[in-house]
Amino acid sequence: MLRKLIKWTIVLLIVAAIGLVILRYTRPKPIEVAVKPVTRGIVESTASGFWHLLTG
Repeated sequence: MLRKLIKWTIVLLIVAAIGLVILRYTRPKPIEVAVKPVTRGIVESTASGFWHLLTG
């Protein structure tokens, strides 16, 4: 009984490792973004103000 448990545990670990390798190499590349430092300035619109601009 113990041999069977060890065998299935090893099989499960191998299947999990293969799954992780597949996920690692098939995931999409990250999107490139531009980051700028935060500065003080005038707030021209907010989320609620933006909706007001769209609806007139």
